[in-house]
Amino acid sequence: VLDAASFNTGNPKRDTAVRSAKYLDVAAFPDITFDSQEIRREDGKWVVIGTVTAHGVASPADLSVERFATTPGS
Repeated sequence: VLDAASFNTGNPKRDTAVRSAKYLDVAAFPDITFDSQEIRREDGKWVVIGTVTAHGVASPADLSVERFATTPGS
């Protein structure tokens, strides 16, 4: 779950527009969610298949996953 109001591109004017009722409508739809249904390996990489819901609209989405090491050797 993501807080839709946290949408941030670094451009305050654009961020205000995207958070408005015209796009994300964060007042009516405060959360963006991802519901995973499957995890699989494709072409040597991991892919999480699921559904993203934003502004009350659910859409299928495939997310690529990369390993991010926070300490040497991890």
